[in-house]
Amino acid sequence: FIFSLILRVVGFEGPFSLFLYFVVIANVGLAVFNLLPIPPLDGSKLLYALFPHNLALQQSLERYGFFLLIMVIFFWGSWLGQLIQFVARLFLPGAS
Repeated sequence: FIFSLILRVVGFEGPFSLFLYFVVIANVGLAVFNLLPIPPLDGSKLLYALFPHNLALQQSLERYGFFLLIMVIFFWGSWLGQLIQFVARLFLPGAS
């Protein structure tokens, strides 16, 4: 968030601004990826908090969560990239 504010003040030209742009993109990408509701990631904790406790479902999701995560990356990787770009544009409205 702070780097995106610096980029808004400094502008999007020059090597330092390019570096900050990639730092913001990487951080947004990691944040969006980490909030996926798949058990090895932190988004699963939100999923468990929002829905009633079903211990059998929670255990099966935790057991096969890694494989589910690999499938999401493989089959919906382009959709995930578009989501990351959308969120990044919220932080960097002047960048294209």
